[in-house]
Amino acid sequence: MLVALVMLTLLMSGVVWSLFHKQFGLYRYVLVVVSLIYVVFSFSHVDYFIASYNLSHMASSEKENSLAYLGTLSSDAAPAIADYVANNKELQEKLKTTPSIDELLDRDSFDSVDQEVLWYLTYVDRIEKHSGGSIRSFNVSQYVAEQRLTQKK
Repeated sequence: MLVALVMLTLLMSGVVWSLFHKQFGLYRYVLVVVSLIYVVFSFSHVDYFIASYNLSHMASSEKENSLAYLGTLSSDAAPAIADYVANNKELQEKLKTTPSIDELLDRDSFDSVDQEVLWYLTYVDRIEKHSGGSIRSFNVSQYVAEQRLTQKK
């Protein structure tokens, strides 16, 4: 919301400025402002803040819906998820007694697995499947996610 307010303020300031100064290049100004805001937004790791907020408010929301949404977030959310697991002793105990996602797929027995454990295992599996590759496909967020999530195993 704050980003939208700042962007709108900057754009409207440019429009007002162009009304009083006819030589002002409004198109170029708008292009620069939108490009800068896009770059700042791209590097702000929004998924981390979403995951952090949702995990801290897990008790007050519908847990199943929150977990389903958190499972769709990118690798930027991994540090928040890793911190959540590190601070949740009950989940850590469940993870110790639960087999890996590959073993669960082989058995076809997802009914007996807790939703929170299943969510975490599928998220980690998705991160691990996208790891590796060449130097051209290297992604810093993916690398950090892999390091944080495999560190907890």
